[in-house]
Amino acid sequence: MGDGPGASGVSGSAAEKDLTLAFSRELRDRLVKNGRVRVALTRDRDRTLTLAQRADLAGRIGARLFVSIHMDSAPNELARGATVYSLSDVASDAEAARFASAENAAGGGMTSEEDASVRFLLSDLALRDRMADSAALAGRLVESSRGRVILRPEPHKFAAFHVLKRSEAPGVLFEAGYISNVEDEAALLTPKAARQSSLRSHGLSRSRAFCRLRAKAPLRIAA
Repeated sequence: MGDGPGASGVSGSAAEKDLTLAFSRELRDRLVKNGRVRVALTRDRDRTLTLAQRADLAGRIGARLFVSIHMDSAPNELARGATVYSLSDVASDAEAARFASAENAAGGGMTSEEDASVRFLLSDLALRDRMADSAALAGRLVESSRGRVILRPEPHKFAAFHVLKRSEAPGVLFEAGYISNVEDEAALLTPKAARQSSLRSHGLSRSRAFCRLRAKAPLRIAA
């Protein structure tokens, strides 16, 4: 998950990093309760990890899927809803390209040598397969969420996210909502019991959406 301070909510009550940590812990608990997956958090407290460290940690534990969790913010206070991003070397639109650029810079980026290595690997057939799996996972998560939670008008976007490039496992970047929007922030700031109730309906906590992706239980997920 993201670990920089990130944006502040419209109410000023919480920072993005605190909301993502709480959301990630509750998502982990929900997935584990379902019993079909194993979940490891790349951070379970307030600490800073670079993009490379997050992806490498997922590799060390043998994760078969990688989910990077964030909250969004926008100048337009009416913007709201969840978005799922998959890995691609070409952005789906200008918004996705700008977002990937900002996330890549905020996460510590990569050295020139690491970036050159990643660009080379993108031509590798195995990595192309992981990109296809990333898109498939994003699509399944979106479909599992439709009608249950608020989604962006175009909820599946894609771009060249360094953390997803670096990960050895197929992955997605999940934006849970807009903390610059009153309704979205209120939902993310609700008490734990209410958030858990919401998560029960969310595609991200429906483990079958993960398990259908070339996986045999138990599936290990890093977030």
